[in-house]
Amino acid sequence: MPDLRTMVGSHRKRLGTLVLTFFFVLASGACGSGKSKSGGATGSGDSNKLLQAGLTAQGAGRLDEARQDYLKVIAKDPTNKFAYYDLGVIYQQLNDANDAAASYNKALQIDANYKPALFNLAVLETPLAPQTAISLYQKLLGIDPNDATVHFNLGLLLRQIGQKAPGDAEVSTALRLNPQLSSRLPVTTVPPKS
Repeated sequence: MPDLRTMVGSHRKRLGTLVLTFFFVLASGACGSGKSKSGGATGSGDSNKLLQAGLTAQGAGRLDEARQDYLKVIAKDPTNKFAYYDLGVIYQQLNDANDAAASYNKALQIDANYKPALFNLAVLETPLAPQTAISLYQKLLGIDPNDATVHFNLGLLLRQIGQKAPGDAEVSTALRLNPQLSSRLPVTTVPPKS
């Protein structure tokens, strides 16, 4: 039987694909190290069971039940970035951008380089604060310069705000790293030449 981190990471990837099918492509956010900010294991066995129950409920569409499970995890382990992240995903599913952003920011206070929270926050910020989203995508590229999805989203965003040349360069990099992303280009967009 896989460990909790493997199950959470796998489930989180499926949830992310369902939730964030906006104009932008999703990151394949991994679960992380399973350690809190202080370096210890995240929570007790009870917290892990609650987190898994929340993921199961969330996957079944029982969002209020999942939200309650995540809040219980946070009450037991206030440094559990996974619970804050998953709360953010729920709020994002419910089109509550403010609470989603607050939850992702809490996860980032625990782990400033937590890629799934950075990515989802960048997606949230794109329509309202594109410069903030650009900064978040750039931070993600500082963590993993070969993340094709981040290059792709950054490129589309740069194009959207009129920065065609840098946007084309980012999209070209994304397509070089992952040619399958070409199927996600908007219909009116012609892939840039490499």
